[in-house]
Amino acid sequence: MRDTPCACGFWGADCDGAEPSAAAPEYFPQAQWDHARPEDLGWSIPLIAEAERYSQRIGTSAVIIVPYGRIVAQWGDIARKSNVHSVRKSLLDALIGIAVEAEQINLSDTLEAPGHRR
Repeated sequence: MRDTPCACGFWGADCDGAEPSAAAPEYFPQAQWDHARPEDLGWSIPLIAEAERYSQRIGTSAVIIVPYGRIVAQWGDIARKSNVHSVRKSLLDALIGIAVEAEQINLSDTLEAPGHRR
């Protein structure tokens, strides 16, 4: 496995301010990933193109954008394994932030709060 720069980031599905269409309900991929048109899920095609140019300029090996379980854009060799050093912490931070914003997690709760198992 070759060490190459890898940029990992999270952008909201409403990057252009548009509301997602009816095609955006929760969906879980099957054996083959479905594709969707970016604009149907509220993504800006010009901003995706800008992200692609930036990722290529910094030497990112691959990018795949998957809102709502459907691929809206990808470039680079997404099948190649990459050494992404410490991405787990960033990913968990993003997921926890999303859950806090959706009020699924209250950061003030203790482990003794209702709903926590021992």
